[in-house]
Amino acid sequence: MRHAIAVAILAVAVPLGAARAEGPDAPEALPEAAPALPRDRDWSVTAGTGAGGLPEFSDGFVGGLPQALSGYTSERISRFQLNVRADRELSRRLRVGIAYTHTRFSREYFSEPRASAGTLDNSVHVLLVDLTRSWVRTPIVELYSALAAGGATWSAAGVVSGTAYRRRESGFAFQLRLLGITVGGERFRVFAEVGAGFEGLLIGGAALRF
Repeated sequence: MRHAIAVAILAVAVPLGAARAEGPDAPEALPEAAPALPRDRDWSVTAGTGAGGLPEFSDGFVGGLPQALSGYTSERISRFQLNVRADRELSRRLRVGIAYTHTRFSREYFSEPRASAGTLDNSVHVLLVDLTRSWVRTPIVELYSALAAGGATWSAAGVVSGTAYRRRESGFAFQLRLLGITVGGERFRVFAEVGAGFEGLLIGGAALRF
């Protein structure tokens, strides 16, 4: 008899306990953790090259070629350019940074009728401070413009018609980045720019964000 009563009590208690656990007083299930958002990258470092910078279309800041070379024709026979830039975000739309460009090229001079008279090797170092404005910014694409200003040193040396020339000048330098685009992931991207100034008309390279 006692065993029958115990079995009956258990048969009633177990369903009641399950119903109570599922009732309005039952503890709610913990919500799933939201996926972590990508961390903002405050700094970016870019490295690349350019073409069509002002040093390639000029013979110096002010003085130009020595008077003795004014009657010669010339053409560029070699060229190298490295652009490096570091930027830090001020806000989601503005960045400030510093940029360095080294351009090296040689010109060969000719007397008539197209006889080589010698070469001058040019080396230009440019240091700029820039401000970048972002127009469109998504996780994988950014469109921007920038203005940079600073200074440059320009040296030229060589021998033309048996005469040695050596010149070094310093002056104002700038770069207007009319439109730039970066494409890639959170950390690594590639970029291209159209502009005017000492860095070039066309610039491209890679960017690392951290």
